[in-house]
Amino acid sequence: MSGRVFTFYSWKGGVGRTMAMGNVGVQLARRGKRVLLVDWDLEAPGLDRYFQPSDHATKSLLSVKDPSDRTGLLGLLSDAGAEKSQLRPEAWLRRCTRVELPPLPRPLRPASATPHPEPLHLLGSGLGSSAYATRLQDFSWGSFFADSNGGQWLEQLRGQWREAYDVVLIDSRTGLTDSGGVCTVQMPDALVLVFTANTQSLEDGLTFLSGVHQARAAFAFERAPLTVVPLLARWEGDREVDLADSWLERMEPLIAPVVETWLPRDLPVRRMLERLRVPHVARFSFGEPLPVLTHSLSDPDRPGLAYELLAELLASGFADAGRIIEPGYRPSFDPAHTTDAEIDELVLDDQAREAAISQVAETNGAESLTMIELLLQLAEGGLRGGKVTFADQMARSAVSKVRGRVQLEPGDATEQRVLSGALILQGDTRRKLGSVADALLAYRESLAVLRRLAEADPSNAQRQRDLSVSHNRVGDVLRDQGDLAGALTVYRESLAVSRRLAETDPSNAEWQRDLSLGQERIGDVLRDQGDLAGALKAYRESLAVIGRLAEADPSDGEWQWDLSVRQNRIGDVLRAQGDLAGALTAYRESLARIRPLAEADPSKAGLQRDLSVANIKVGDVLRDKGDLVGALTAYGESLAVSRRLAEADPANAGWQRDLGVSLNSIGDVLWDQGDLVGALTTYRESLTVSRHLAEADPSNAGWQRDLSVSHSKVGNVLQDQGDLAGALAAYRESLAVSRRLAEADPSNAGWQRDLSADLTHLAELLAQQGDVAAGLALAQESLAIDERLSALDPTNVTWQRDVAISRALVERLMARDQ
Repeated sequence: MSGRVFTFYSWKGGVGRTMAMGNVGVQLARRGKRVLLVDWDLEAPGLDRYFQPSDHATKSLLSVKDPSDRTGLLGLLSDAGAEKSQLRPEAWLRRCTRVELPPLPRPLRPASATPHPEPLHLLGSGLGSSAYATRLQDFSWGSFFADSNGGQWLEQLRGQWREAYDVVLIDSRTGLTDSGGVCTVQMPDALVLVFTANTQSLEDGLTFLSGVHQARAAFAFERAPLTVVPLLARWEGDREVDLADSWLERMEPLIAPVVETWLPRDLPVRRMLERLRVPHVARFSFGEPLPVLTHSLSDPDRPGLAYELLAELLASGFADAGRIIEPGYRPSFDPAHTTDAEIDELVLDDQAREAAISQVAETNGAESLTMIELLLQLAEGGLRGGKVTFADQMARSAVSKVRGRVQLEPGDATEQRVLSGALILQGDTRRKLGSVADALLAYRESLAVLRRLAEADPSNAQRQRDLSVSHNRVGDVLRDQGDLAGALTVYRESLAVSRRLAETDPSNAEWQRDLSLGQERIGDVLRDQGDLAGALKAYRESLAVIGRLAEADPSDGEWQWDLSVRQNRIGDVLRAQGDLAGALTAYRESLARIRPLAEADPSKAGLQRDLSVANIKVGDVLRDKGDLVGALTAYGESLAVSRRLAEADPANAGWQRDLGVSLNSIGDVLWDQGDLVGALTTYRESLTVSRHLAEADPSNAGWQRDLSVSHSKVGNVLQDQGDLAGALAAYRESLAVSRRLAEADPSNAGWQRDLSADLTHLAELLAQQGDVAAGLALAQESLAIDERLSALDPTNVTWQRDVAISRALVERLMARDQ
């Protein structure tokens, strides 16, 4: 990581700039930072004098090793102008003084170790070397830049310093000078403006900085905006209280714009000036003292405190400015300026979260929109982290508060939109918890609100998009409940809106992604209905849209995730069509995209789940191809992930269902390998999960299907073990569930096929027990279902195979029944 360069500048001399920089440099090195001090005040140098102390107390604390080349910075610059050669680090290293320092008197933090000090490097001006005055007179900045490519050389020097040191401090010439321009425009990342309480020092210094900002904006080499730290020096406010107060009032509005990039908004500028000021102490006007070594670092009447605070501020990169300047500082919570990472921390930290909620309540009101925004952000954070029960509590609280506001202002479009967003989030949490009926109520209420808003302003693109999103949520629940026709209708309404928006602005990535998601949802329903060709077409259209977005920005993890999802969907259809090679290719491409995303952020439960699902799909195809060892490896990876997620959040129905799926997949391979005991154990664990979910929400068709599948798998193993009575009971329980589902939605091809499979299992077992007539009746019912499905899609090789198997069973039983 590159170090940072800080220039210490003052408009007028005699303000204590060099003393401040020397002391701050000492404290940074004692903190374990690699520090270089540079004396760029070539016309009036003297930084090195602070490390040649005359007093015994300071001298005994330092160990100084002089440089082998005493020509200093001026010698370095003169050589560069004369030789015009490539800069080598040894050119400036051999000119540096090395200073060994004592450790800090106390640890930086309670219960932490005291850092080991790093040697301080000092690149002096070269004063004291032979012919310094002549060399200075001969050196021309104009010639240096024009004839020696000086700008590029300085850029190289800056780069070498930033690579070699954590912190570089430059002592700049005062006023308007060529060297001062180099120090303030080209070299620094940040600048410390040292000033005193007089108009020349303060106002003229700020005017100079305005020119610096303009020069950096037009500079040949790219520079970020300059961060500025004001350091009030030679302060005698304790003696002249009235004058001090009036000057602080005068300074505050002038300084405020300078510090707005790093000082917390709720920390008064005046308080910063009061803390970060160097008191004038007569004792330290004698000689070149280093009070950070000899006197208190906590006494506000001594300069050591200001130097210590400034050193800590620079070392932190301004990241913790509030606490550094005011130890008791607690930032006010502002949801509008809070990152996802900060919200995620609040989700995990009960005490910090309650403090944030209390602070917002005190500042904005317990029923305010700011409070509602915070609660919604916490709900989203809970969903991101897999804390679904917590997310549901936050969402319900937000909905309750915004309902109250809407009742007071029913015509306020902003309040209505917030209500619709809160309802969607509440629906998301209820659905995750398995309360599908509650989720549908929330989504439909949100849809009604958004429909009114969109109709009131058809030209409002955001309202149209909100309407599309709300349609999708309703469709998702209808699909969960098995109402495929209803889901398809709602999804197509949503897709129509998304298509209009995407065509209106093809450059809008968000709208393009909405279009892709709409196509994906249509494909999902068509696949469930058995229209594999239609599903494949929809998925490929969806993939094409996301592919264009990913090509435009390959580094965007969201696009990579979207590509992974679409490739999985395409793999599903290809597998159903019998194209195992194509399916395996699609699944492996999906896995290759999702694995680095999941490994990069193990805390993201959603990405971990996607990794589990991708492994399952690869395992499924490997099992189809007969590679049981490969399949078991893939399933094992999936199970490890899904078990971690389920154990971390037992209330999350989605994680529990994924666990059941992974267990079933492992059981399938064990059964194929002949390990009946292992398979039965695994299947029964999965059955326990499925039964719990199905009982929690009988209206969730997907969970009911999982229960049916688990019973069927247990029955298969019991039949192979010879426990025909146990197998018969398991098959009948499976059949009871699958028949209810198939009768509830005859258009759902998957449920029809499940019913056929259960009929076949039971038919074979009854025939095995001697009840051939009962078995034949069930087999004939199964054959009728398979023939209907195969007629829907003659290209579906799986369904064609089902017909052949069912017909063979019927013929065999008819022969035995005669």
